[in-house]
Amino acid sequence: TLSSWTTKVPGASRTTEIKAAKETQIVVNVMVETLGDKVTAGDISRLDRKQKLKLAIACKKPLDEVNSVLNSFRQMEMM
Repeated sequence: TLSSWTTKVPGASRTTEIKAAKETQIVVNVMVETLGDKVTAGDISRLDRKQKLKLAIACKKPLDEVNSVLNSFRQMEMM
């Protein structure tokens, strides 16, 4: 997890990169809980607005942030 090494580096837990990574981790964890751990880029591409809204509500994040994480996940899987 992200918290294991950041506790050992003074000030590391307050950086914007760490905060952004923790926010992304929340969205990804909810996505795995909701869609399963075998989710693919194709599955994400087929999500409709209602399913994305459910994810946003489940992780208590704005829809824009959820879309950003989903797009990043889709791009990483294409590589």
